[in-house]
Amino acid sequence: MALFEGTSGRGQAEEVKNADAIVVLSGMLRDSKGAPLMEWSDAVDRFEGGIDLIKANKAPILIFTGGYVPWLPDARPEGEVLKERAVNLGVPENKIQVTGKVGNTEVEASAVKKLLENLKMRDVENGKRDNKQLTANSQQPTNSVGSGQLAVGGKKHWLWRWLGLVKTEEKAGRSGPRIILVTSAFHMPRAKMLFERQGFEVEPFPVDFQNSDRSKTTILSFVPSAQALAKSETAMREGIGVLYYLVIKR
Repeated sequence: MALFEGTSGRGQAEEVKNADAIVVLSGMLRDSKGAPLMEWSDAVDRFEGGIDLIKANKAPILIFTGGYVPWLPDARPEGEVLKERAVNLGVPENKIQVTGKVGNTEVEASAVKKLLENLKMRDVENGKRDNKQLTANSQQPTNSVGSGQLAVGGKKHWLWRWLGLVKTEEKAGRSGPRIILVTSAFHMPRAKMLFERQGFEVEPFPVDFQNSDRSKTTILSFVPSAQALAKSETAMREGIGVLYYLVIKR
């Protein structure tokens, strides 16, 4: 798992440079009878990371993606539930946006792009902004502390360099919206790649780290466990996902 997460650890919301939007990816809720706002899964840190960032005024809007599973088409999209939870925690409703239904990370990136384009067009028509910027934050310098890194203030992950996911100088002038992307650390390399393909300038804010700095190797480390098997499965899935988009779906 460390292959995808790196070793820099979670950054602090206060250290992140301002952006046009905070984007929180789905995958942290599950349906449960008697729970109108569903129940949390292990990835609840994604939600908490987004809340920390919007309360730190790091962007004017917080975007949740409308995750759903195809075999439950009538289920309430996750983003709508997360919006309600965020409002309950004091986030102004007018600062929260939810994309349409999305089934995977590639569709999430496309849906966020469409949402921001629609917001930009609406505001241009209302005379709030000119058509060369999404928000006043777009005028801020883009050489932020965490740009192209696995975590704010951390070292550039060698896997990112090998896969070509670290921004180069010639890409530094990317004209697309600047977003702070919040997702699980193991999922960040693939998510960042797919959002950059949509033209976004991505500031990674990884959370939900699976590896602990306090972990020590003991005799129990060599005993098979369900937890270790689950981590291996997750790492394999992410590896296959990255290779799929690099080799097959470029």
